[in-house]
Amino acid sequence: FALEAGGHHATTWLAGRGLKPEAAASLGGAVGGASAAMTSMLVYVPFDIISQQQIVSKGTPESTLAIARRIVSTEGFPGLYRGMGITMITYLPSSALWWGLYKATHKSIERTSPLTPTLLVEVASAAVAGAFTSTLTMPLDAIKTRTQVQSANGGEAVHFVRVARELVATEGICSLWRGVFWRGTHTIIWGCTMVVCYEQLKRWAAKTKPLARSRDE
Repeated sequence: FALEAGGHHATTWLAGRGLKPEAAASLGGAVGGASAAMTSMLVYVPFDIISQQQIVSKGTPESTLAIARRIVSTEGFPGLYRGMGITMITYLPSSALWWGLYKATHKSIERTSPLTPTLLVEVASAAVAGAFTSTLTMPLDAIKTRTQVQSANGGEAVHFVRVARELVATEGICSLWRGVFWRGTHTIIWGCTMVVCYEQLKRWAAKTKPLARSRDE
C-alpha cells in the first residue's frame, strides 16, 4: 500500500509540475520505495529483535511475548527498535533507488519499444534496477555488516563513519565493493522474481475491481 500510494501521489504531483514522464515516474518510484521500506521496517524490526534474542538465549527458550515484555520493561518501547538507524541507512536508499530505476527503465522501454512483451519489459527493468542498485549501495552494506560485527564482538556500539574510515584505510577503497558480484546476482534474481509476481497481482486486482462494482450495483 505504501509503495503504490506514495509512488502514485508523488508521480502525479511531479508530473503536474512539468517533469517528463520518465523523471516523474523515477522520482515517484523512489518516494514509493522509501515509503514502503520505512513502513515495513516499523513492522519487522521488532520481530527481528525478538528473534535475535531467541537465537542467542541459553537454557529454556522464552516465548515471543515474554521477550517483548522483558525488552519493554528494561529498555522501554524504543528497545524494540534497537539498531533501526543502521538498518535505515542501507534499506531506505536501496529501496528508493531500486524502485526509482525500475520505474524509469520501465517507462523508457515502453516509450522507445512499445511492441516489447510486457514480461520482458518487467524483467529487463528489474535487472537494470538490481544491477545499478547493488553496485551503488554495496559500500553501505559492507560498512553496515562490519559495524554490526564489531559491535557484537566488542559489546558496545561502533560508529558507522569510523568503521568506514578504518575499512578504507586498512583494506583500500575496493574493499567496499568486495562481494558485489554475488550481491548483484542475488538482487537481480530476487528483483525479477518479485516484480513479475507484483505486476501480475496488480493486473489481477485491476480486473477484479470492475467485477466487484458491477455486483454492488
